[in-house]
Amino acid sequence: MQIAQIIHAYIEVLAWPTVAVLAMLLYRGIIRSLLPGAKVKLTISGVTVETTIPVIERSVTESLGGEKLTHEQWTWLRKLRNPGPQSISDADKLVLRPLRDAGLLRTSERGFLQDPRAVELTSLGKLMVDASERTA
Repeated sequence: MQIAQIIHAYIEVLAWPTVAVLAMLLYRGIIRSLLPGAKVKLTISGVTVETTIPVIERSVTESLGGEKLTHEQWTWLRKLRNPGPQSISDADKLVLRPLRDAGLLRTSERGFLQDPRAVELTSLGKLMVDASERTA
């Protein structure tokens, strides 16, 4: 009877640490990618660049002129998260231009932002929206 109690006590003590270690082993790739120094590989026009999330963040911030995104811009980014191009009006272009300049969205047809009738998120824009929703 004494041996059964000792074994039961060991199982109680080791159960959660075992589950935690297994979870870390199974999800180590995801956990590693969430760390601030995690490397990200981007392939742009056939050129592969390996960088970190903070470097990408600084690049987007510089493209926005150091300004934070407005509530209206965030609303557009979340709206554009839905698949497919979203129609825009001439009044929207003033709000959307900084997002396009930062590489967060693109026009759905070739040309300049003054011409199109619809825009959609770039992969970088999707990453940003997804990350903001995870931290919210």
